[in-house]
Amino acid sequence: MTIFKELAKIEMETAPESNMTPGNTCRSFPEATSCQPPLDLSALKFSTPQPQAIKVPQVIDLEMLSNCFDKNQVITDWYDQIDRALSLYMGGEEFPAWARFAKHASFNAGKQLANLQEAQEAIAGIYQVSKTLKSIMKGNLLAFKDLPFASLNALRQIYHLFLRDDLVRTSLVVALSELNLPDKSFKRLLALTQAGRSSNTITVKMAFIAFRHFRDILDVLPNMEQELKDLAKAISESNQAIYQFMAPRLSNFLEAYNTGQDYFKKTDSDPSAEFLTQALFYYQNVHMLSGKINASIKKPKDLIQLRSELLVKANVLATFGKQQNRVQPRFSKVTKVLKLVSKLMEFESPIGCRRLLTGCDDLANWGDLYTRMGLDPSTGPENWTEISLYNFPKLLAFNDPLFQGTIGELLVTGSQRQEKALGLLAHPASIARPIS
Repeated sequence: MTIFKELAKIEMETAPESNMTPGNTCRSFPEATSCQPPLDLSALKFSTPQPQAIKVPQVIDLEMLSNCFDKNQVITDWYDQIDRALSLYMGGEEFPAWARFAKHASFNAGKQLANLQEAQEAIAGIYQVSKTLKSIMKGNLLAFKDLPFASLNALRQIYHLFLRDDLVRTSLVVALSELNLPDKSFKRLLALTQAGRSSNTITVKMAFIAFRHFRDILDVLPNMEQELKDLAKAISESNQAIYQFMAPRLSNFLEAYNTGQDYFKKTDSDPSAEFLTQALFYYQNVHMLSGKINASIKKPKDLIQLRSELLVKANVLATFGKQQNRVQPRFSKVTKVLKLVSKLMEFESPIGCRRLLTGCDDLANWGDLYTRMGLDPSTGPENWTEISLYNFPKLLAFNDPLFQGTIGELLVTGSQRQEKALGLLAHPASIARPIS
């Protein structure tokens, strides 16, 4: 008996006869290429509530908060609560839904916002030093006594910028490299810094050489400052837009389960919700499979693997939907600065700090949707706006260097850690289509 026949059997045991026909696995697992549309809502069954309902966190109105850091904290906390609720729905903490990734992504977004704010303060410090030096050069005798202090302060500010192993230092380094400064040692140090091989010695040398080119640094700072402001705006607005879209829908999904109602009975009025709707459909099937597996004395490996693969499919689809509709339109406006910072981007989570895009070359850009998601561009539309459930591209192979450090890899490894002990690490290349 195949996996899909087994799952169809599970649904047949509980679904009304009018809603299911024997062997019609396409109704249970929508086929993006051969079954139109990808969701046949008439075939969906819903679960009856458990004796103890799942606690659903209250959706907070972000408009009540004015500070972007307060909003980020609220979003991260809410994702943490809905993560636990969704995992409980699907069978336990070892089954992470989209929110498991989202809460860490929101946490990292908050770190980036803090870094960007510190960068603007550092730039403001350099501007202040510049004013003092300009006053001295104009012959202001009262300011001349401040020359040693101003020079040391300028060196200190530059040193602290180069000391940072983040997008701020990277932006400054690349901006300076575009000036084509003639100093050979400076070019060598630039290459080492861009490659991420920094040390205190290199930082000190960079700071002294940069001090000699202080005027050049002042020339590039205005553009750099504006680019970092634009990036901060893109990160903050994207994070808020994702929450405002996802939070009410995830909340309604679990509330429907608690009350024994069919969430899929009502069509979502937002056309961009197709990926999330499909993901929630897969979550529902993961919930059903967990019940079947837990009721079995001998754990069926085929159903365990199917559950693992469906969980990854759901998480990839839910993540892609919000990346395509709420992140990419904003990132497309800051692709230059995103390209500058791509090689130094990291993702921090309880299992450690992971460098992103580790297998990509220097031309890799976190602002590119295919690159960021770890999707194979040869299997999908050239224009990312045209990607749908009907033509969804495949994930890159798990051992492909270009897949390392992508969102896709984070989702696959995070979703399937609980299956490694059974040797069932699944990598569903086809996301919107049934697993053969």
